[in-house]
Amino acid sequence: MEETGKPDYPINDENFLKFISQMYEDEFKIKHFKIRDKYKDNFQFNVGDINDIDKLFPDKKAGAILFRNAFYIPTHNLALNEFQSDIRTDINKQEIIDKIVDKVYDKLLPGGLFILGDNEKDHVFISDECLTDAETLFVPSYFATIYKQPPVYKALTREHRFSPVHKKMINCAMGKMEIFTVWQKNK
Repeated sequence: MEETGKPDYPINDENFLKFISQMYEDEFKIKHFKIRDKYKDNFQFNVGDINDIDKLFPDKKAGAILFRNAFYIPTHNLALNEFQSDIRTDINKQEIIDKIVDKVYDKLLPGGLFILGDNEKDHVFISDECLTDAETLFVPSYFATIYKQPPVYKALTREHRFSPVHKKMINCAMGKMEIFTVWQKNK
C-alpha cells in the first residue's frame, strides 16, 4: 500500500470520520491509501452481502476476506454502552455467526486470511434468550448480560479451522480488552 490523496469518489462514513478526527484531533488523523500500481493486478475487490459469498465466483477461492466491523449487523448486537430499544435477544447470534464463518471457511484457500475489525460490537455480544446462565456473564456497570465465550471466537476456533495471527488491544465498555482481528485458515 502507499499513501495517497483523498479520492474523488464518496467515502463510506465520511461524516463519522470527520467527527472522530475533530474529537480526537491529536490522536486520529485521516489518511488515504491505495494498492501500489505494481501489485494492483493481484487483487480483486468485491463488495456484497457476506451471506452470498458462496455465490460470488463459485469456482474460485479467495486468499483473503475482509469483514471489518460487520458481525454486529446480522446479529443485531449493540455495544454495552449503547442503549436502544431495538436490541434483539430473541435470535441465536451463535447460529448466525456459525453460518457466516462456515461460508468464509469454504471460500478461503488453505492459509487464507479472514480479517475482522476491532469494533467492540463484533467481539462482545449481548446475550440471547436461548443461553443458559452458565453461558453468560453479567456486567453490572451496564446492567447487561453478555456471552461468556464470544460467538465469533467460538465459531472460528471450532474444529481448529482457524488460528489467530494478529491481536489488538481495544478500549471498550468493559475496559481494555485484547481481541483477535486476523485469522488464518488451517486446512
